[in-house]
Amino acid sequence: MQTITAIDRQTLFDLALQVYGRAELAYDLALANDLVLSDQVPAGTVLQVPTVSGKTDAAVVDAYELHGLTPATAASAAEIDALNPEGISYWYVKAPVPVFVVGG
Repeated sequence: MQTITAIDRQTLFDLALQVYGRAELAYDLALANDLVLSDQVPAGTVLQVPTVSGKTDAAVVDAYELHGLTPATAASAAEIDALNPEGISYWYVKAPVPVFVVGG
């Protein structure tokens, strides 16, 4: 089975785009590595990449490789702290990205 090593700020969705060309295949990565989609993926983590026949998008994978791009979209701790997340929705949900309420 193929493996991939996560870099800083990569999510399972980023890794799925990189290896499969489709973010929805993050579920397959999570399942193969005993993770849930909301788990943090620390840099250096080596993940098993299961074969997923007929579901991949080679054009997307090739485009990332051709342009030397590696998706890494997770907010850093400094970025989250700069938002100064507060409020009961943030505390209750414990979301990695703050929940904002618009209006009164």
